[in-house]
Amino acid sequence: MTEIIWMTAAELSSAYAKGTLSPVEACRAVLARIDAVDPVINAFCHRDDARVLADAAQSEQRWARGEARSALDGVPVSIKELMWFKGWPTRYGSLTTTDEPNPDDDPTVYHMRRAGRVSRARQPRPNSAIPASPIPR
Repeated sequence: MTEIIWMTAAELSSAYAKGTLSPVEACRAVLARIDAVDPVINAFCHRDDARVLADAAQSEQRWARGEARSALDGVPVSIKELMWFKGWPTRYGSLTTTDEPNPDDDPTVYHMRRAGRVSRARQPRPNSAIPASPIPR
């Protein structure tokens, strides 16, 4: 079997359906990989591991009951810091913006959640998402 962190969404979904892998196992593997590499590459600016694992556990229960919301239910995903994510701040890669949590989800995030996708972390953007600035805050 392919190492979990390298599995495609289709492979994860198939494994969930067969019961050979759970969303909790997949999310734990992804979080462990982030722990291993993020101190070097600085690819994530916000994490909520408890929320990730709680969402993954709910997804696991849905798969066990045969009630997955979609083929993507329980598949881990990261959200760029340009999209609103309810309860998390969106800083747009800038230190001049507020740390206030967003009151709602961006439409893309909303539909991913409805499909059961599990957001594991936020990825930073260059200041104000201007590509000429390669260094995230």
